[in-house]
Amino acid sequence: MVYQYEGMGLSMGAMVCGWDKGGPGLYYVDSEGNRISGTAFLGSGSMCAYEAMDQDYSYDPSGAGL
Repeated sequence: MVYQYEGMGLSMGAMVCGWDKGGPGLYYVDSEGNRISGTAFLGSGSMCAYEAMDQDYSYDPSGAGL
């Protein structure tokens, strides 16, 4: 859907998450269709979020910390 805007100077990224038989999944998909798997993503200009993630974030795929 967003690929039609390629080359128009626009930039977009989306996070897609879900759960399947393999467990939790999180992907970052950019406007060029690249897909990157990861455990956490932060957007540009998120300096406060970077600091909070550095200090307080701990990846726990079991969900025990929720």
